[in-house]
Amino acid sequence: MPYTKTENIPKAALRFREAEDPVEILTSQEGEKTKRRKFSMVAHSGRVMLNHWLWGNLAIDLSGVSIGREKKPALRDHDSDRIVGWTEGINIDEKRGIVAEGIFSEKTEDGRQALELADEGFPWQASIYIPPLVIERVKDGETAEVNGRKIKGPGTIFRKSVLREVSFCALGADEHTSASALKDKSDNIDLDIEIIENKKEEVENMELTDLTLEMLKTGRSDLVEALLKEGRESGAKASLDAGVKQERTRALAILKEAKGFEGMGDVANEVIEKGDSVEVAVGKFKDKRLAELEKNAPSNLGPNADDPEKGAKSHLDRAKAYQVEHGGSMTEALKATAEKIVKK
Repeated sequence: MPYTKTENIPKAALRFREAEDPVEILTSQEGEKTKRRKFSMVAHSGRVMLNHWLWGNLAIDLSGVSIGREKKPALRDHDSDRIVGWTEGINIDEKRGIVAEGIFSEKTEDGRQALELADEGFPWQASIYIPPLVIERVKDGETAEVNGRKIKGPGTIFRKSVLREVSFCALGADEHTSASALKDKSDNIDLDIEIIENKKEEVENMELTDLTLEMLKTGRSDLVEALLKEGRESGAKASLDAGVKQERTRALAILKEAKGFEGMGDVANEVIEKGDSVEVAVGKFKDKRLAELEKNAPSNLGPNADDPEKGAKSHLDRAKAYQVEHGGSMTEALKATAEKIVKK
């Protein structure tokens, strides 16, 4: 997203001469000079200005130029003390650019001199003073479109700007303008400019608290992909570690339970391999042990062995009866019924 920054900019970097079309002196339809001498100038054509000393390749978006009042000062070399005249109308023409028409002052020396020189054929050059409100930075190797033209980076586009004044200038730019402007800060101006950058630079210049996922996806897709890859790898590793830990815990718990049932090693290995829970494993241990006891238990053991009716019951049957009467586990019931025989 765009951000606003206060820039200290030389005023000379906001003045742009139009070299293609000289200022015209208007005449009446009859070919005679008008009573009040007027001029017409293409103040700016909308062309791309190559290799500007501050902005790089530069273009002013004509659709974003704010004219404000059409009556503006027409100065000599952008000097507010040297008034040539004023504009009466300023229009933005898609083909010609910013076109200004105005009147020469009869009261100022610069007005009279500029007109006299023009009458002699001097090719006055138009120039504008136009501070930007919104700029777009075009990165090296990238291109952007403005005024139906392509601009190559590194460069700058004034996407929104305000026309302050127009000037009459002699042909040829001052070769020392850039050096003197950068050296002498007294003629600088502070501007609050909204800056639009390419998405990658925009993201890199933002505060972390202002970043959103969508901005990262658009401006730093490489970073998003790297984060996702790391997240997948970390998640997979964490999941694997958790699974190994869980499996180890299950196996140890089953082996611990198997120790309470002698001869259950094969059953323990089987349930571990099948992925059975500890509860299922214990149930299988008990089933096997009960099956072994039922198979091997003598039929005449117990405190009622001499009783024809009760002695016919197996040890397992008596243990089940004991468990029903006293509760507890089957192991406890088997021990209780067996112990009674020993004591007797």
